[in-house]
Amino acid sequence: MAGIIKVNQYQDFNGNTLFTSDGSGKLTTQNFNTPIFEATKSATQSCAHNATTLITFDGTNFDTDSAFNTTDSTFVVPTGKAGKYYFAGQSECPGADAGEIIQLQMNKNGSIVTKSLERQYAAATNQTLKIRTSMIVDLAVGDAIDFRLFQNSGGAQNIDQTETFFRGFRIGS
Repeated sequence: MAGIIKVNQYQDFNGNTLFTSDGSGKLTTQNFNTPIFEATKSATQSCAHNATTLITFDGTNFDTDSAFNTTDSTFVVPTGKAGKYYFAGQSECPGADAGEIIQLQMNKNGSIVTKSLERQYAAATNQTLKIRTSMIVDLAVGDAIDFRLFQNSGGAQNIDQTETFFRGFRIGS
């Protein structure tokens, strides 16, 4: 004879709810990978020659915890969400010639945490490069992450908003 266990809430040993049931078959699970966001741009952005420029994002496709601030283009770890995070970013910059560099970097509280490999171009002029970088980093509540681009193509360049994104999510504690 089989037994049946009936519960409407399943918790771990620390009392954290892992999932609940509404009694009619609807199961709600704890989302362990929040916050999660994807920041977007609606316009091109000029990046000065031989300078590192903060990439500005004026919108989001999703932002579960309202943790991405479009005013200063930073992700800020919300209360209770410290832990390991995965971040990825991409941009596209035109106008590079042989020997010139385009580089992406992510900063934590104003200091570089990771940067893409420095890229030099083949013997061609006015090349457009799509460049990506990603990282896993331990963050505390209140830590801020932003996304920047360096280029030394000899003049200001406009990065393409349709090819530029910044996204991330919490992996766990």
